[in-house]
Amino acid sequence: MVESNRDDVRRGRRGQAHCYRRRLVHYSAFTDATHITLSTNFAAGTASGLSYAIYRGWNDKYQDFGASSLADAADYRDADTYEDWVVMGSGFNVAIYNVTDNSFNATSAFTLPSNFKVVSVRSGRTGILIGSTLGSRSVLTLWDAQSVRSIAPWIWLKGSIQCIKPYLGNWIVITDREILLTNGYTVENLPDIPDSVIESVLYFVLPQGAEVIGNRLIIANSLGSLNRLRAGLWILDLTTKLWEFVPVASGATFRVNMRAVFADSMFRIHVAWQTQLDSQYHLGYLNNSLPSRAELILAPVGQGNNQKTAIGAHPTLAVSSLFSASLPITVNVAVKVYNFKRNLWNTAQQKVIATDYNKITVDGTTSSVNNAEVGDEGDGLRRGQRRASRAHHGYRRSRHISRSLDTRHEFSGIYRIGRFDFRYTVQAAEEDPDFQRDSVTRLVL
Repeated sequence: MVESNRDDVRRGRRGQAHCYRRRLVHYSAFTDATHITLSTNFAAGTASGLSYAIYRGWNDKYQDFGASSLADAADYRDADTYEDWVVMGSGFNVAIYNVTDNSFNATSAFTLPSNFKVVSVRSGRTGILIGSTLGSRSVLTLWDAQSVRSIAPWIWLKGSIQCIKPYLGNWIVITDREILLTNGYTVENLPDIPDSVIESVLYFVLPQGAEVIGNRLIIANSLGSLNRLRAGLWILDLTTKLWEFVPVASGATFRVNMRAVFADSMFRIHVAWQTQLDSQYHLGYLNNSLPSRAELILAPVGQGNNQKTAIGAHPTLAVSSLFSASLPITVNVAVKVYNFKRNLWNTAQQKVIATDYNKITVDGTTSSVNNAEVGDEGDGLRRGQRRASRAHHGYRRSRHISRSLDTRHEFSGIYRIGRFDFRYTVQAAEEDPDFQRDSVTRLVL
């Protein structure tokens, strides 16, 4: 590479000042200081007597895992630190790098059978937990970075390991079928996300696609087409064992590939995702602020053999202690009742690209995903839009909805349907006599 010190003058845009820069060119042959062959012509014009500097290129490999260390380009090389080691998954091996003496062992520090695949490694109080897959099964292996083999019996799991996160000296393990808490010797199950079905795939999470913040487990899950299972951030309160769902910034909950979750030192939780419809990658962050809308689905009430009719509801509301600012308080509450006369949740699929804002065309020939009926409430999985179906007609079931959407539904889009009877709505502000800032509030609907 040759660097000429001739100033290359280029006119700035919109009358701005001229800018000057040095020009770098590559040479293809060097005979002596006066006979240099450039790879391309010197575009700045001709001149003589110019000084130059010659830089020599090089390739540098700090450490080498070896050729074909990963059997598949889609495999991951998850890594973590343990004492003075950097521990990395590498195919069916665990590679280690020592930050004290710069020693590196890529193939023989810890090995598994050649048909295994290391997915995730995480350090903890009792050692390094290694999660690897073998076909449709997985195994957890505890290691101390010193022993030749594992320091505890292997723990076999059903499903494929997705991610491992440390939690209070233990580990939370996410497979595609369940969530587990383990100390490397024993395991116990944590609650699955709502509407989970036995022996079904519930989670698709990258090795860096989860984070534990305090007592909350945040999972960036890409699966979301079965009942209430939607792509986005699922948050499990490890104390109450209750779930929350947070969609991505656009509100899309279908055809969303969730990526990494990362909490920085400034308490900001960064999130990455890809939307398939427009093939765009996004970076955002999880904001702990008041949402524009939230849902709460209660357990069944009034169970028994006699007929019941809902006539009212008494929600008890209180001001959150997480916010110190004195803000105006206005509450809009809508209560909907499910009568258990058919499935609470189901799904329907868009047949063609929508041409109207008040119509969703579903495929009447595909019964497995199109069980909607007049009066069902549809939750658009693209932007979380909710509308009620009021009529349908034709072979393809063109469903007219109660209120127009702000965007047209895309081809093959999935939307969730539910049989709720809309009953009550109420608005309350802090000046209302029943709404007291310093006490629990009871609203009668």
